[in-house]
Formats: sequence, C-alpha cells, structure tokens
Amino acid sequence: MQMITNWIMNQDNNGILSSRKRTIVFILILALLVAYYVKSPPPPACDMEIAENRDFNSFYGITGLKNHFTTPTADECSPGIIFRPALPQTILKADNSASSFMTLAKYGTGKTLLRCEYFKCLAANNYLKISILNRQISEYLDRYVSGKNLTRKDCQNENCLIDWSENEFAQLIFSSLVTELIDTHHNTPLSFPDLSLHEKIHLITIICYYYNGVGTGNLEHFVNSFLGKRPDSPYLASEAKVQVQERNMFHDKPLLTHLKSDFKRFSILKNDNERLHLLLAILEEEKFEHEASSKHLYENVFRDLTRFSVFIKNSLNKTPVFVIDGIDENGYFFPQKRSE
Repeated sequence: MQMITNWIMNQDNNGILSSRKRTIVFILILALLVAYYVKSPPPPACDMEIAENRDFNSFYGITGLKNHFTTPTADECSPGIIFRPALPQTILKADNSASSFMTLAKYGTGKTLLRCEYFKCLAANNYLKISILNRQISEYLDRYVSGKNLTRKDCQNENCLIDWSENEFAQLIFSSLVTELIDTHHNTPLSFPDLSLHEKIHLITIICYYYNGVGTGNLEHFVNSFLGKRPDSPYLASEAKVQVQERNMFHDKPLLTHLKSDFKRFSILKNDNERLHLLLAILEEEKFEHEASSKHLYENVFRDLTRFSVFIKNSLNKTPVFVIDGIDENGYFFPQKRSE
C-alpha cells in the first residue's frame, strides 16, 4: 500500500497525471484503504466478539466497584450515589424532621433507597431511630407461628397469621424500642432524670418482658445503672433465689409463677426465664412483690407502649421513630414468594 502511494506521488510530481486522473487514483486509494481496514481484525482489546470485552465494568475500567443500584435484600442500606432532589421532598424534609408515610411499590422501584435516605436525614439529636427490617420481623413471626404448633412448612399451604392483630404488631414495635434503648445504653451510657422508685420498677418490669437482645448482660447493666446500684452489689439473674422448698420438694416461688403465667400470653416475645429471674430479684429486694403479683402487662400493651415512649421523650429529649422495611420479602405475609 505504501509503495503504491509513493509511486503515485512521484508520477504526480513529474506532471504525468492529469487532474482528472489524480482524482480517480485517490478514490481508488481510499477504496483500498477502506477494504484493508474492514478486512483487518480489530485489536484484541477492542474485539467485541470476545466476551470479556463486552463487560461494561471492564470496558470502562471500573472493575471491583460496588453497584450502588442493586442490593440482595431490602435489609441493606449503603447507597453511595444518590440524587436527593429526585426523592419525595415531603418525606425528606429540609429541617430533617420526622414524617409519617407508607410506600407501596413494585420490587426495584426504590423503596429501600427512600428508607435509607429518610433514616439518615433524621436529626440524631432529636430522634431515637429504630429500624425494623425483614430479618427482625421474621424472628417475631417465627415465635408466633411456633406458638400455634405450626412450622414454616405448614404455612406454605395455609395462612398462619390469620389471628395476627394490632396487639401483636404493637408488641413487635414495643420490643424493638426497648431493645434499641438497652443496647444503646450499653454502648453509650445514657443519663436519666430522677424518677420515683415506683415508676422505675414499672419501667424495669416492661424492659424485662420486652427486651429481645441476647442474654441478660446488657439488661443487667441497664437496670443496675437505672437503680443506682453499687458495682459491688449488682442485681444478677444468676444470683436470684427462684425456688422454695416445701415438704422436701422445690417449687418456683409464687411471684415467679405469676410472672411466667403473664409472660406466656405474649406470643411473639423471646421466652427467656433468666430475664424473669432478674426481675424477681429486683421486685423482692425493692419490696414490690405484692404489687407485682396483681399486675398483668399483657392487658396493657398499648398503654405501656405510650408510657414508655413518653419516658424516652422526657428522659432523652428524643422522639422514637420507627422505620419498617422489607415486609414485602417476608414469606409469612406473602407466601407466593416462596413458590416463585
């Protein structure tokens, strides 16, 4: 190709080629060049017949970076590329205040993204933020179903939540609120106003019923701090005297029997006798056995939820805010998802 071009240029310099002939020659050269490049294969890095070259991330040199627009489950909350003005401004308020809303939309339309941004925009100094996701919801639902002597397999063919009511849902919210407060106090000790002993005992009873954490360590840390106990004489579940001996037989103390009977009515709360043992030790030491023996928390779920929320508002100057997400992934509410 280079030799032909050089020959034509020499002929042109010698005045052999006319203007018309030069035009024809250059057209032929252009046609030859086009034919040469069409027939020649592209460099390996640009060959789209190679599967690796058709990878978007590899082509643009962004391999290894996370795709911010896909999440395996609704529980994840780590978006890094967000255009906030595109989200509903009636929810994401300019003053970072809370709002009440419900989002109903198809999978992949941005419900989790909205929840994440709403959760982040709330002013941490003004709100105690409680996020209730699918995995937490399933934990409570599993207890509810097992209490009916059913299994997840049984629920594939029948509605296991037919008797689920606002009372159970209030228990779920209440338990999440209590657990958030106790675990927050364990990580960052909170200060509380001076309350009457009667009020403290009622709040501790609520906490021992509704706490959903693991073990009693965080719970013991909270109640001892709340009651102002010295480090050398704390209340511990392991040291509670839970039984009495009658006629050479040991039985649970009457107050513990009452607490267990009342607690058993809560179908979705974590059944952990150690927490009731801790509560028993506190009630006996603080001389509240008689009052506690006639009290039934199950009948006052909504009243106690309101009372506990007001306690948090007055004590921490924070309003509890609940953000619930992921219910659309739950097999109990939407059994058809298991068969898809």
